[in-house]
Amino acid sequence: MDKPEADRTEEENDWLDYVETKRLEKNEYNRKYKLGRPVSIEVTKPTKATKLGITLQPVNGRKSIVVGTIAKNSLFAGTALRQGMELVSINGSMHSTFDEGVALLKESEAV
Repeated sequence: MDKPEADRTEEENDWLDYVETKRLEKNEYNRKYKLGRPVSIEVTKPTKATKLGITLQPVNGRKSIVVGTIAKNSLFAGTALRQGMELVSINGSMHSTFDEGVALLKESEAV
């Protein structure tokens, strides 16, 4: 909003306060979990059937993949992968949907 603060309604000021609070919360979350910086992680699955030990969540209308959880004994335990990070590519391959990305992970032997 480009209005001077004195010209804003109470609802407009409340909305701007809300937006600023959410922006600060997101920035703090990103700092806490070290999100926002691209990382490259490589793990090797012994077989295609090996479970990765992570849960994935679809976002953006099932176009993107975000890490939900990482099991303590998973292949990704101790790596830079964190909850909330978005998977951009898998083995150098971009995916355009959640299902496509999950299929790439399942078919991979080295992730």
